[in-house]
Amino acid sequence: MKRLIGLILFFGLAFPDVAIDKTIVGAAKSSYFFPYTSSVFGLMDLSPSVVNTFGSAKDFKVDWVWANNAIPKDISLEADALWMLFFSRVSYQEYQAMPYLVRRLGDVSFSLGENLNGTNGRIGLAVKIPLYRQWTAMEDKALFAKIQEGITKEEQDLFEKIVLAKDPAEAARLTTQLENMEKTKQDRAYRMIQDSMVSNWNAGYVDVGYGEIMKFSMRENDYASFQYVSNVHAAWVNGGFGVGKYFLVSAVARYYWPADGIAALNIRFGRDAGKMGFLEYAIETQGFTNASHWINVGANFDIKSKVFLSLGLKTQWNEKFALQRLQPIVNCSFKL
Repeated sequence: MKRLIGLILFFGLAFPDVAIDKTIVGAAKSSYFFPYTSSVFGLMDLSPSVVNTFGSAKDFKVDWVWANNAIPKDISLEADALWMLFFSRVSYQEYQAMPYLVRRLGDVSFSLGENLNGTNGRIGLAVKIPLYRQWTAMEDKALFAKIQEGITKEEQDLFEKIVLAKDPAEAARLTTQLENMEKTKQDRAYRMIQDSMVSNWNAGYVDVGYGEIMKFSMRENDYASFQYVSNVHAAWVNGGFGVGKYFLVSAVARYYWPADGIAALNIRFGRDAGKMGFLEYAIETQGFTNASHWINVGANFDIKSKVFLSLGLKTQWNEKFALQRLQPIVNCSFKL
């Protein structure tokens, strides 16, 4: 009786969607973690590029940035709070059955960042809302159909032998063999998802967002001297589409109240999101009059599965295209 109960439990865990589903959901979470800078750093002009890539950590993410030739003190925390609260435990079947707009709620991210520069500082808060995703692992039904091709004939034969085995030692040996086979199946599922991520690194997307930046002053290392200076509200729309296998063309338009704005066009190139370069042009206006131009270059590198490095060199030019400033920026993203 105990062996029968054990076999029923094993059958329930090994063959239906439960075990594979854990692999799929885990890999699908990782599939969003392409190199991207937190939205609040984008508002603060602390990102290697003006145009951000699409991405969602499906967890907590910490960004650390070095810019302006200063001692690095700038850090941001980003969280996909709605995903962690309401979506992280659902199966992929339940997720795919949800209405499209509900699925997009799982991609909403919130970011909080701080920027200190001597006696001046800024604290920012931003929310990014995805409107469109051409591809995500959790919504790829064709991919899941390949992964869930059913129990193989060899697995069926092994299970029948376990049920009919009279020798407990033989049943245990066959059970171990079946468990190893299931582990191989899960590894195959993960590899398939990783391969699909690579082939869809430049999938199309559209995001909108809103944020606020508060400026303050204080004496260095003396938080008691904190004084509020002003605050700025901003909104943006950001989107892109793939061209072939190796290019992603994207753009952003960002407006700062009361009368500042920036628009940019970015071309990224590479074989996957873990290793890609970019070239970018942006035009910035202050009060709808004074315009400056930015020509930026950079690259992204996947150091480990949870660590990304983004490098950028921003060059600012005046209305007559005379060089005004060089700004190197290094951004490290850590998924917690």
